[in-house]
Amino acid sequence: TTLPRATAGAAYSADVATAKISDELYPDVPDTEIVYSVAEGSALPAGLSLSPDGKIAGTPEEEANNFRFTVAATYADYTKTADFIVSIVSAGGSIVYEAKQDLGAAIIGKACDISVAGAEIYVPDATPEEIEKLPPVTYALKDASLLPEGLTLSADGKITGTPSKEAESYKFTVVASALGFKDTELTFTLSVYNEMTFTGKTLAAGKLGVSYVQRIEPAQTANGVTYSLKTGSNLPEGLTLTEQGYITGVPKETVTDHTFVVVATSAYAAPAEAEYKITIGLAFNEFTLPDGKENVEYSARIDTAQGAGTVTYTLKEGSSLPEGMKLSSDGALTGTPTKAGVYTITFVANAEGKAADEITVTLYIANAEGGCGGSIDGAGFALIGAAALVAAGSMLVVKRGKKESRGENKRS
Repeated sequence: TTLPRATAGAAYSADVATAKISDELYPDVPDTEIVYSVAEGSALPAGLSLSPDGKIAGTPEEEANNFRFTVAATYADYTKTADFIVSIVSAGGSIVYEAKQDLGAAIIGKACDISVAGAEIYVPDATPEEIEKLPPVTYALKDASLLPEGLTLSADGKITGTPSKEAESYKFTVVASALGFKDTELTFTLSVYNEMTFTGKTLAAGKLGVSYVQRIEPAQTANGVTYSLKTGSNLPEGLTLTEQGYITGVPKETVTDHTFVVVATSAYAAPAEAEYKITIGLAFNEFTLPDGKENVEYSARIDTAQGAGTVTYTLKEGSSLPEGMKLSSDGALTGTPTKAGVYTITFVANAEGKAADEITVTLYIANAEGGCGGSIDGAGFALIGAAALVAAGSMLVVKRGKKESRGENKRS
């Protein structure tokens, strides 16, 4: 946080004891047990010191604008740090310039309007009438400091224009001035990025144990993009995300509308995130049905689906079994077919909370009797009249009265 302002040469005190002890870890330990110290590598303004109970006290020796320091809070083996800011003004007043120094990002080709204003003249113990008469603060770039190409800074602290050249981290210093007061400066950081659009979607569903390949929706930007999972996000077991944006692998678990976040990264573009959903459902193991015969009892099982403890089996709407047969919910196909034929049947595997799978198989039911109307090897193909008697290279006998004439493949 930003602490109350101090005056050079005047006694000062402030409290930075803002840390809390976790009630879950130490339910009976008061926060007063925390010990505070200046973090390693940091320092307080000259003339000030920090006590173990989090009190800053002393007499600051000189002016300082937006002075940043880090405090460590420690209890047992746990330590947390926090940054604090304090400005020290002169007794006659100073320009205090406290503003957000990381300005974020501007987008190439898009107009921007960013403010670096926020400086004010602070005079200790000034009356409202005296404050009203204070001169205005104006802003300018420090000598040799430059804004990103295409941008300009106005005297009222506005950065405007359309950036034209990418720069991941652009530093520049702004000077705040007011008549009769010492100039104060502050250094800002502005990134200039290419625009990147990245949108999520619901991916095509996969099946347990079946190879899966899908590409996420590519991000759109000027340079190449790589993809990664956001920290804390995960894919179903067996799947991975490549840097090129492909989700591949063989799923080892079933999930329904599993959500994960992908981060798209590109040079000179702000990282973008998109949310995706994926479903991995049940999967039939391939199988074939044994042939059956008309008026003969039939029995087979279709319970080969994987992905859930309890799976129920049904016929797909519009699909039907041979007359006399039925399917139980546990996958038993039984009965006595009453009509020969070739049947194409689609079975559906269902489980609560899981995506269903289906499989289409062919069932052959042969005629009850053989002969010209019978079946060959149960394949359901009947012999067709005298066509079965024709053979290549056969000898045809032609009778004329009592004489016989033999000719090879000749017509009578």
